[in-house]
Amino acid sequence: MSILFEHPLLAFFKITGDANPDPEEEFQQCPRLGVSLGSDTKRGCPICRNPNVPIISDFAGASATLGGCDATYFSDFLGAPKYLLVSERVRIDLEENDIQGYKAHGVRTAPECDFALKRQPIPPYYLLEITGRFDLDRRRFDDFEGQLCPKCHIWKPTKGSRFGYGEKNLFPLLESWNGGDFLLQGNIHSGAIYCTKKVADLARAKKWTGFGIQIMSWGCPGGGRADLGSPDWYEDLRQRVLGAFPVVDGEVHSPLDELRKRQQEGIAWPYPPPLE
Repeated sequence: MSILFEHPLLAFFKITGDANPDPEEEFQQCPRLGVSLGSDTKRGCPICRNPNVPIISDFAGASATLGGCDATYFSDFLGAPKYLLVSERVRIDLEENDIQGYKAHGVRTAPECDFALKRQPIPPYYLLEITGRFDLDRRRFDDFEGQLCPKCHIWKPTKGSRFGYGEKNLFPLLESWNGGDFLLQGNIHSGAIYCTKKVADLARAKKWTGFGIQIMSWGCPGGGRADLGSPDWYEDLRQRVLGAFPVVDGEVHSPLDELRKRQQEGIAWPYPPPLE
């Protein structure tokens, strides 16, 4: 355990779309985002031969498209797998509050043919190149049974292993954190982007739109989502995390481990088990 964090799952949070539960705002829809990296991007892993993973990523030459026939406003945060676009005011907020773990690149934007707001000027957006890193606890992830490419860090299951594609324990190794506030998993490739509580608190204070967070691992009541509209968002999430993932003798208990144990013992329990 690190002295900086009370619990591994309260250290870094997965960034999602807008998590504001206010029913009066449900009609608002963020645009759909597509990102194309620049022409200097080099794809294809020379080790595992995966043709899709970028080995060199040209963020400075990237472009983005906005779409969605139901889009109603330009949000401060726009997300796509592995990428984040932020508005001008968010970029300024990040700089003024010494947020670490990213590089902001001005990005060319264009509307797709179905974009509901294509007659409106698209405001400036910035593509975040995420430089913060942390490693997952591989022992809790797959007990080292899967196959992990040493170059691109793509994971795939080993035939006959206990661990296949699907839900697995995602517990960060806190000692591997490089200090960034925006983060990617370092040792196992993923499409998720994470942030620290410092970013979440700033998002709440500045009322960023299109931004939400949840805990990274499966098994928390309410899907592990945080209600950033509440002044008690962290304490509420903290209580749910500590209840679902108690630390016993230095080891984090996992609902997923309990589910697997029951399945091995032939005890009926629907998947996923009830969490409420």
